Amino acid sequence: MRYASLVVSGTLGIAAAAVACLEPEPPATPTSPPTLAAATAIQCIGGAAQDVPYFEKRVFLESQGWWGERKADGVSVPHYGDAEHIHVGMCFPVKQTVSGTSLKVVVKVMGHNLPVGSRIVSTGLHDPNDNVHHISLASSSWNRTVLASDNGNIILWDTLTINTTAMPDGLREFRNLTTVVRPPEPGQTVGAELHASSGWCWQVKNTSNPAIDSGTCANTSGAFTTMARGWYDCFEYKIAEVRNWSGGATLTGYPFGGISRNLAYSIKISGRDGAGDNTFVSGWEVRWDPNFHMDTLGSGTTSVTNRTVTIPAGLVTGPKVHKLVIIAHANQKCTTPAQPGSGIVPQNGEVSGVMAIPVKVN
Repeated sequence: MRYASLVVSGTLGIAAAAVACLEPEPPATPTSPPTLAAATAIQCIGGAAQDVPYFEKRVFLESQGWWGERKADGVSVPHYGDAEHIHVGMCFPVKQTVSGTSLKVVVKVMGHNLPVGSRIVSTGLHDPNDNVHHISLASSSWNRTVLASDNGNIILWDTLTINTTAMPDGLREFRNLTTVVRPPEPGQTVGAELHASSGWCWQVKNTSNPAIDSGTCANTSGAFTTMARGWYDCFEYKIAEVRNWSGGATLTGYPFGGISRNLAYSIKISGRDGAGDNTFVSGWEVRWDPNFHMDTLGSGTTSVTNRTVTIPAGLVTGPKVHKLVIIAHANQKCTTPAQPGSGIVPQNGEVSGVMAIPVKVN
């Protein structure tokens, strides 16, 4: 197996993260993804052939939530492809201008290593608006129970239509909350939940009204953030994100035009806690071209809130599309249930929020 290092710098010192060789993920016996009607021939970066054409530039963004239950030795937890996890991804027009009543998204949800009897409940697309009154945009009610015959792998597809006029104009935050309910364990009255969600910015423009930004996109720094949120009952949300695509003083958006081959590429990333009482992140990792279902990888390092990560020139090969993955871990025993009275017992293990982003090299 081939490994290299990413150069990571910041005020907290220097760290390194291993990089795995790129191999195709094993198939999960998917149904055929839906085909969108012809529109404008714009290729989605990292998307399948069925995902084109679109009206605007898009990239296949993916949020993942991982859960690793502490093993009998009281120390180790399942990592990477061995952890229970849920993916939710789609070709998304990050920082692009959208409008109209019929914007299409093809949602792809995958479940791996979920306990038999778990239920993939739904994927809800929404705008956080004022963070109290969310705006529902579309949803898929999967209600898919994990069977022994699934052999640990499930893949689901749906095409959803979004009415962008349901949101005010502005730089709006898009969330794609996907929920899994696990079977109840001894001492539980309900099963614990595993979530994957996003925080992706897009520019909604339907009227001449003044712009009203929403969620994390309402902040100057957040305007360039591309984040994933992973959630487990007692631990609540952990966030992995790109904070600045240029890595320098000038903020830029996602590089739809691609980056130059054989030149080092720097970005600012963050692994941090999200909403909730259990505000801890025990580790983080940045990986280039991993395959967590096939490879065994090295460990992470200390938590990070705003670090510059440099991908060495030797790894920036092309022309091809690489995959950048940012991970934020929280590994400990959580003793404060997120839902008092629900019967959910304290949990012992590791939850991770994982953001996966294709990067085109010219």
